[in-house]
Amino acid sequence: MQIVGHRTYHENAIPQTWVLAHQNGRLYHGIKEGTMSNSQADCTDFSLWRDPETCLPPPELDPANLYPKVLPRYNLFHPHKHKQGAILKPDRRYLWQALNTTFVAHTTAREIDACQMLDLQPHKSIYKYYGVETSSVLRFKYRNETINITMDQERVLNLVFEKYDCNLREAIERGYPVHIRDCLQSIAAGTEHMHSPKLVHGDVKPENILVKWSNSGHDAIALRYVIGDFDSTQLKGSVIGGKYGTPFWSRDKKPGVDIVEEDDDWFGFDQLRKWLVCFTTDSRQKSEDYRRIGKRIGGTDARESTITYSSV
Repeated sequence: MQIVGHRTYHENAIPQTWVLAHQNGRLYHGIKEGTMSNSQADCTDFSLWRDPETCLPPPELDPANLYPKVLPRYNLFHPHKHKQGAILKPDRRYLWQALNTTFVAHTTAREIDACQMLDLQPHKSIYKYYGVETSSVLRFKYRNETINITMDQERVLNLVFEKYDCNLREAIERGYPVHIRDCLQSIAAGTEHMHSPKLVHGDVKPENILVKWSNSGHDAIALRYVIGDFDSTQLKGSVIGGKYGTPFWSRDKKPGVDIVEEDDDWFGFDQLRKWLVCFTTDSRQKSEDYRRIGKRIGGTDARESTITYSSV
């Protein structure tokens, strides 16, 4: 049994390594206390993990729990059309929540549906969606060899979007100049556009704001800010299902109980506004200076009557 992927979590006092392995064309998943290097992964046979105090023995993993089946309505990604500007969304449909449930595949399918709706009426402040990458075969690299695992049917492996340089948090950490007003106006416009077909983003935060720069230097100018990552996106008025939001950035809501509301996005937007004022070179400005951008919780429209987009 050979490990083809691993990830270490440090959320608890004792780190845990989650692994994905294959044997005879099948996938397996396991957990072990501690960390694991790439060299250790190359020589570890985790079928020997038997200590119930420190390990989860490796059960088989069904790829259908990770990758949704392809539906006729999905836009298929064509590399020859977008090869210069497209980037595959990092594949989070991996294994971490997919052992005995279709949660990951369901979340991906829901995200695709949201992207398909947004693609009918594109907006310059929303992450451009190019379609899905599909296959009936999973391919992994091990010691320069390709390992193929055949699935039961054609399934969605990745969503494909326009390429951006970094997210907003990365921009701040790198010391890039972020124009607060331009950024907030762009994200407010993108958020309102999503609300027009009754979609609520559900996870407005710096990591989900993408930025395109004029160059890679510290004198770079932001050419565009867009809102992206739609795996929390759900229909307004529906009962929250599955993944929705991030602690601190999102309202405290319970899946299966609470309702999806537009105010969920404006709460995140307000958190984003406060964060930007605190962590940019424009921090001399007060948070209140930008309150007229976007909407306040409760539906009160506090925007300026005219909004211009000098950065997009």
